[in-house]
Amino acid sequence: MTIRMLVAAALLSAAVTGTAAAQSGHPPETSPYRDLVAKQTAQVIGGYIGGSRGAANVGPADGPLAGIRYDHAVGTPADIQIGLSVAHLKRYVVDPSRAPDARTTGPINQDLIMMEAGLSLVLMGRKTWHGFSPYVGGGLGVAFETGLGAETSLYAFGTKAILVPHVGLKWYPVQAFAIKLEARDYLWKLSYPTTFFTPPAPNVPAVLSGSAAASEWTMHPALLLSVGYTFAF
Repeated sequence: MTIRMLVAAALLSAAVTGTAAAQSGHPPETSPYRDLVAKQTAQVIGGYIGGSRGAANVGPADGPLAGIRYDHAVGTPADIQIGLSVAHLKRYVVDPSRAPDARTTGPINQDLIMMEAGLSLVLMGRKTWHGFSPYVGGGLGVAFETGLGAETSLYAFGTKAILVPHVGLKWYPVQAFAIKLEARDYLWKLSYPTTFFTPPAPNVPAVLSGSAAASEWTMHPALLLSVGYTFAF
């Protein structure tokens, strides 16, 4: 009798558990979750970069960005990314030989070409919820100026290593098509010439004080939108 009661209790427990699971879940055809078939995505991107121009006010910032990007799935939880973009930014020219109220002119155009590679953690793995898939990650790359070199201040942006942390959301209206909204932060290091620390005349301050750092990291928040075609191989 005891064995029969235990078996009956076990069967009842299993039945209740199964019923609760069925009530809380969804049939496959109505589930908001879908397997993500796409393994590769080729995209065009556009957006806007803001950020700091640094203590000397000569770094590039504030302008549109356009480019291309390629994503490839690595196992279940991650995507690798490579990208190439051009940013049409602006910067100021600071002449350290002049008085403070007359040394800054501009802004002038400063275009940057940026190449990067990165890794994203796909938070839902290879599934989407109502077509959405959030991710977070980061990248490394290089940025170099084009169309403008050193001017009267002897300052030039040159070529910089960049760090690119990011967070974003992908939307797949259909498996073959992806739209991505991404917030990221471009970080690069500005280096200032010695003329910025030299007063142009007695009792006239230099561009930067003697205690200021000769280089500094600046942050450049950006919001990007991309449209891409996916491949299931």
